[in-house]
Amino acid sequence: MNQDELLARQQVLLARGHALRRQLTLDAAALKPPAALGAGLAWLERHPLLSLGAVAALVWWRPRGALRCATRAWSVWQTYQRLIRS
Repeated sequence: MNQDELLARQQVLLARGHALRRQLTLDAAALKPPAALGAGLAWLERHPLLSLGAVAALVWWRPRGALRCATRAWSVWQTYQRLIRS
């Protein structure tokens, strides 16, 4: 290969590298919401008393709302379990 061919090949490879980096950036953006959810769940795992306190405060101030929320969560959980089994 002569010098011109090598420079042309280098330009093609550089353009491909830029395109791949752009695509990686777009693909990584799709992973941000699940990663944020995972980080939030990890935080809740590290601070169980704070989450328990928040639930207790909700039950104390809005018992009917807490019951409604718990009923809805239980219903969603049961539906999820049925979907997993089938």
